Amino acid sequence: MLIIHHVQIDDLDKETAFALAGPPNPERATLAARLIGEGRYERVASIDLRATSHGLETAYAVTQNIEGPGWSRDLPIGLTLLAPGLFVEDGKLWGRRSTMIGDVIEYQGHDGPQQRFVVDWAGFTALPPITTEG
Repeated sequence: MLIIHHVQIDDLDKETAFALAGPPNPERATLAARLIGEGRYERVASIDLRATSHGLETAYAVTQNIEGPGWSRDLPIGLTLLAPGLFVEDGKLWGRRSTMIGDVIEYQGHDGPQQRFVVDWAGFTALPPITTEG
């Protein structure tokens, strides 16, 4: 099973958001590990796929808002929402944003998280062990 985590990008200061979701950054995985340890990510969906490059690519692809009402409003087969998929802002109904650079996809085994990958410029980068600041 793969779990998709979206970073709460609007809650980050501009420099951190840029380092995480901006141009290529060799420290992106380390930063993502710190931020996930601080609770700056939200679990948004799960999909029953293996943690292979193909599985990661598929999880990323099915959580894109390319056509139609969007992935969280018209769930692809095999995808399960773990957080509300719809919300109202300024009187308008919205769905979840697309998975983007800086978001995390985690392989969930029977005993909990097995490995996490940050969405990067050229595919996915494995996260180091999760850390917290402080």
